[in-house]
Amino acid sequence: MSDKKKYQPIVNLKDLQDKGQIYRNDVLFRTGNKKVVDERLEELLSFDNKMTNCLLISR
Repeated sequence: MSDKKKYQPIVNLKDLQDKGQIYRNDVLFRTGNKKVVDERLEELLSFDNKMTNCLLISR
């Protein structure tokens, strides 16, 4: 990931690609402790995911 943006969940989110980590809407999405590829962030920022909702906002 090239930029240092921060992301916040819009709703409570159980990330199945992050060992089931639960992100509450008041906690920042952790991108520093593992390599999060831009494709994964785009998936969570768009409606192109299993929940068909935008799940993150960029801060």
